[in-house]
This record gives sequence, structure tokens and C-alpha cells, in this order.
Amino acid sequence: MNNSIAITKRNIKIFLRNKISVIGMLLLALIPLLVTLVLKDIMSLWYVDSFDSKSDAVTALIVSTIGTTVSMVILVTTSTLVGQISSDYDNKIMRSFLTAPIKRTEIVVSYMISSLLMAYLFSFITMIIGCLLILLVGGQFIGIGTLIKLTLYLIPCSLAFSSFMFMLNARIKTISTSKVVNGLNSGLMPQIAGAYFPLTLFPVIVVKILAFLPILHVFTLLKKVIATPTIIALTNDKTLAEQEQVLEALGLRVVIDGFVLTETIMILALIGFTIIFTAISFLMMKNTKEK
Repeated sequence: MNNSIAITKRNIKIFLRNKISVIGMLLLALIPLLVTLVLKDIMSLWYVDSFDSKSDAVTALIVSTIGTTVSMVILVTTSTLVGQISSDYDNKIMRSFLTAPIKRTEIVVSYMISSLLMAYLFSFITMIIGCLLILLVGGQFIGIGTLIKLTLYLIPCSLAFSSFMFMLNARIKTISTSKVVNGLNSGLMPQIAGAYFPLTLFPVIVVKILAFLPILHVFTLLKKVIATPTIIALTNDKTLAEQEQVLEALGLRVVIDGFVLTETIMILALIGFTIIFTAISFLMMKNTKEK
């Protein structure tokens, strides 16, 4: 346990010490929101038919993008923290971990915990700023109860991404390869997981495949909790079926073969992903050679 705590502290210190990297990481995570704020008039045209006015469409777009931004912060933070593994391999530090009297499970846990803590911290701050921005653009406050629930939801979201990213990085032993893998994961996956475009634009098979990855559940869950109150308020003159269509268009409601991904289902899926990816990570680290 002491070894895990020591390595966790060390990973966090390395992460926070590199201020340029932290700032760059946050700017990368904020891209969806920045792009939306700049191109809101153009992007809102996709949804203008669903609302009574263009201003409502703009508000809906910005509010839904805030959920995406919080998700991106978790994804990019976990990628950056866990990506430290490749640097440790390059600098022979991982070899000292593997040959020292430290359990392999402790190594896995230390990287995942440091990733979890930083992802939670930065996503929580982003969430609070996002909720304030919702009020500034005329959106609906999510409420104290929902805010508390959302704060709790950040834990399984961060855990799922941390375990997933560790599994991807466990055998990557060069910084350049790690940057490529994590760059593709942070840049490409959100594209097809509803970060920038509605899931309804993609083939059903793509959505089905994404259902077996944590990224779809994290992005959908956080967007749903953060943006749904505003969308419902903006469409209160519409029928339930029409509201559901709007929610699907904004990526706040995902239906796969008639099966709706509810909050409970997504939380259970994230817990399941965490268990599976952590178990795989333990096995991968156990079989890693001491060299």
C-alpha cells in the first residue's frame, strides 16, 4: 500500500510540475466548447428546426457541448497521466519498479489512482464552470440534487477511462508510440462518440461497437445529466416523442435497436468496464518482463 501511495504521489507531482503540458492538455480538452462558441451560429443550423428560435438552438448546442467538454477533460487527463508509463519505460524507471519488491498490482493501482484523482479534479472544476456558463447563456440550472449526482458520476467515468487508458498503454514502451495511440484515442474516438456530431449521423453498426467502449457511455451520460433540464425547458411546448427526437439529435439520448441507454445502465456499464479493463491490466503487468 505504501508503495502505491508513493508512486501515486510521484506521478501527480510529475504531471503538475509540467505546467505547459497541463495548460496544453486543458486547451485540447476545451476544443469542443471553443469551437462551438466560435461557430455557434453555423452549427446551430443543424438543430434550428427543433426549437422555436435560433437563440434557443444556440443555447441548446452550447449546453450540450458543456457535457462533451467535461468528458473530454476526463479523457485527455487520463491519457496524459497514464501516458507517463511510456516515459518511465524510456527512462528505465519502470524497470526499477518491476525489479523492486513492489507488487505488479500496486504499480497498476498507483497509475490508475493518480489518473483518477487528476481527472476528477479537473473535470469537477470544468463542470462547475460549465454550470455557470449554462446560466449565462440562458440555460436551465440543473439543480443541487442533480449537481450532487453529477459529482458522484464523475467517479465511475474517471475510473473507466483510467482503466481503459492503462490497458492501452501498459505495453507501450516508447514516448512516440504512446503519443500516437493517445492522440488517436483523444482525437478520433470523440469524433464518432457524439462529441462534435450527432450519433444519428453514423451507421448503426458504429454505435453498436461504441456501446462496448466506455467513451460512448461517459460522453452520453455527462451530456445527458448536464443538458437535459435545459433542453426539456426549451421544448416544453412539444410532445414527448418530439422531445425525445431533439434529445437524440443532441446526443443526450442513445437508442440501440430500440434499447435506450438509461443513466443506470450507463453507470453499471462503466463499473463493468472498470473491472474488466483493470483485470486485463493486472494480467498484462504480471506478464511484463523485468527488462
